Amino acid sequence: MEIKYRFKISRYLNKKMNGGIILPVLFLTPIDATIVAQLQPDQNFGPQEDLFVGRTAVPNDVFRSLLKFDISVIPPEVTITKATLRLFFFQKDVPGVQPLSVQRLTSNFSQNTVTWNTQPATGGTIYETNLTEDNLNNFIYLDVTGLAEDWFSGSIANNGLLLTTIENATSLMGFKGYDDAIVPNLPTLIIEFEEAPVMEECSCANLLNNITPGSVVEIVTRCNTFVGQLVGPVTPDVIQLVTQNNRVFNICCKEICTIGSLELLPLAYVTNLLDDSVSVINTAINSVITTIVNVGDAPIGVAITPDGTKAYVTNASGDTVSVINTLTNSILVVIPVGGVPNGVAITPDGTKAYVTNVDDDTVSVINTLTNSILVVIPVGDAPVGVAITPDGAKAYVVNFGGNVSVIDIDTDTVIDTIDVGTNPQGVAITPDGTKAYVTNLNDNTVSIIDTDTDTVIDTIGVGANPISIAITPDGSKAYVTNASGDTVSVINTMTDSVFTTVAVGDGPRGIDIALVPVL
Repeated sequence: MEIKYRFKISRYLNKKMNGGIILPVLFLTPIDATIVAQLQPDQNFGPQEDLFVGRTAVPNDVFRSLLKFDISVIPPEVTITKATLRLFFFQKDVPGVQPLSVQRLTSNFSQNTVTWNTQPATGGTIYETNLTEDNLNNFIYLDVTGLAEDWFSGSIANNGLLLTTIENATSLMGFKGYDDAIVPNLPTLIIEFEEAPVMEECSCANLLNNITPGSVVEIVTRCNTFVGQLVGPVTPDVIQLVTQNNRVFNICCKEICTIGSLELLPLAYVTNLLDDSVSVINTAINSVITTIVNVGDAPIGVAITPDGTKAYVTNASGDTVSVINTLTNSILVVIPVGGVPNGVAITPDGTKAYVTNVDDDTVSVINTLTNSILVVIPVGDAPVGVAITPDGAKAYVVNFGGNVSVIDIDTDTVIDTIDVGTNPQGVAITPDGTKAYVTNLNDNTVSIIDTDTDTVIDTIGVGANPISIAITPDGSKAYVTNASGDTVSVINTMTDSVFTTVAVGDGPRGIDIALVPVL
């Protein structure tokens, strides 16, 4: 499993108007999005991918939807000129004209606790529109400017919104919530406000205010929409963008309507060996938001580029690597590699991916810009794990036959071979890059390698059949899963000794460590 942060919670855009005025725009996605149901009055449904309003035919239940947005990101001392609630309308059970009402909530709620019985009171309808079948599978837009102004001024508390429709007859309608990682379909509060002076010309410098090169951006021109990585201005009036399929566009800034950086969404990518798929988990809500099917035959390893735009998945039975576009969660390309690819690691600069081929005793090196094989490097017997030093100078390849091959990243050649324990399996490198820790499956040890001299400086006894290893972000501890011991050994990396052992479940395998917020 690999975790990366991908766009977006809110977007800050600079919108070019006809008069030459730059109007900032914020696109806010919800911090709470859930439903309540009348026939399940004490049920909390948590974060919802689909939001429903109205009465079902069977079992004659009534649904309401609740939304809340964080407007604290709006800069102070500005004037809101317009606020629009955008919803993606995807379901309508009864033909004909049907109203949709938006009401403000007078007290607070949480998507993790609210029920029908505890839903907040409302302060009256603030907007109502009529919907028909012609509106289906499109966005609808509701003007909530007055309410947003009151929230922003503090005259009314921002407790969120309630969506309702007819409740005394069959009337179910559906709108997208946390929609399977299709972030543009999420409910969105679009805030336009005034802050910038009038300018005679719209130069790139004006449009790129607060947007740095390397950011993933969305650019809307008069004719097209582009999503990719911003290279930067190439002239005062032209900017360059590289899209996910590695096409380079030079875009005249005078043609740009809006440009905005796409903020980060924490996603974990999990390979599913037996059904040839990859599950994508939104770690903010701890829920699978989409599953990418037909990735390849027996996907096993995964690594994501440092910019978070591509995931490289090794397919053990297919002898291929599938490249996933993380912006669309679709397969970009499938690359043939060696026999039984297993481990994969990407250089810190994101330019190369190193794939271990167990049956061929090789490592395939992929150019991530062209997604082609640069070179195939012979290594030891049955290479499985691979890790790259933080400075991008060396790759350490664990060979199940009993040693570690050290690859020089610049020359892509093996510069050293280090004997370790019996059947080494996993490898992890400290954040300062000074030591590599290798688990030895069949002699119940961890070998510690000095990465400066590429020699084993210590061997530590751990639990039965150690497999995976992960090191804390501060580099002070290493955690080792012991598959037959049903434990995790915790190593003090300062003393290189086991200082505690933690009992876990049956047959622990993978492990990773992250810093997460405490709610």
